[in-house]
Amino acid sequence: MQFVETASRFDADVYLERGGNCADAKSIMEVLMLAAENGSDLLIKADGEDAEAAVEALSQLVASKFDEE
Repeated sequence: MQFVETASRFDADVYLERGGNCADAKSIMEVLMLAAENGSDLLIKADGEDAEAAVEALSQLVASKFDEE
């Protein structure tokens, strides 16, 4: 999963939130359990040394629709 792979490149703790549920963005199982469908509102949060870079990279990935178009 491209999102998890990207999140895992960073040392920061990275989280993905949907509807009040929060998942470790480096865990494919936790991300899948969010059951985020196309068009879902998601919040990307990170904490740590490279947190800003992690959020930026993941935001760009989502904005590019995972480079699928």
